[in-house]
Amino acid sequence: MAINNCEMVCDLLPIYIEGMASKSSSEYIEGHLNECAFCRGELEKLKESVIKAEDDKLALKKIQKRIRKQKSLAVLLAVAASIIVLILAFGYVTAPQYLPFEEGFVSIDYNNGLVIAEVNDKTAGYSIETFIYSDGKHNSVDMSVYTSILSKSILKRRSESIVLNPGGEKVASVYYVGNDGTPDRLIYGLDQNPSGVRISLPRLVLGYYLIISAVIFIILLVARIFYRKQKKSARLIGTALLIPLSYMISHLLVKGFNTISFIATRDFFLIMLVSVPVFFAQLILSKIINTAIKK
Repeated sequence: MAINNCEMVCDLLPIYIEGMASKSSSEYIEGHLNECAFCRGELEKLKESVIKAEDDKLALKKIQKRIRKQKSLAVLLAVAASIIVLILAFGYVTAPQYLPFEEGFVSIDYNNGLVIAEVNDKTAGYSIETFIYSDGKHNSVDMSVYTSILSKSILKRRSESIVLNPGGEKVASVYYVGNDGTPDRLIYGLDQNPSGVRISLPRLVLGYYLIISAVIFIILLVARIFYRKQKKSARLIGTALLIPLSYMISHLLVKGFNTISFIATRDFFLIMLVSVPVFFAQLILSKIINTAIKK
């Protein structure tokens, strides 16, 4: 009879542990457990298995949460990489390809005190730089025309007229600048350097920006090492460290190892534009690595 009671109690133990047994059944089981060491042992074993199952379930939830986080970070990283590629592609197809001087690209007319440049439809655009003489009355104008991969393939342009002195200023000379290291060509007015050759040189400013970024990176790296035991400070410095690093990486993506440019302003803004998704890509990648290390 006792064996049958034990068998019955053991059958009821699972619903007893879950709190699903009726009041009378619970009272009967508890009374039996007070007298039966065997059933108390079975109850302890069952409790241990339930605890282990709960621990396994909790561990599984943590693993699933970590996997979901990793997947989300991977998606964000892919988005950042895609944005970088799109910006670089746009920069490539719209990059000015400066054209050497050719008759018909640009013609200069003078009409009622206005100096007017006529640009033909074979070009995608033009750039103009005006230099004012010390007397404040005469200007010298540098003019370039360019095309691009995008304009060759898709865009259609019309010839365009540009007033070089909209305020009626006196234009002493207009030079055609090829931006390729060749001598500038006088296309209007008086030669400002009749005894020699005038050549427009590329700008070196991007190299200076790259050096400044490298110096800031080294300073922050030293600070990161110095404050490595202070977690909050180390984390903030580590994040700041990615800013100059992002600029240097973006420079390599846009210009490679070249630091000179005839279109330094455009290249600088393109580098800055690329550096934004590069910065976030580094943040995401660091989180992915940290999550993997904490497994």
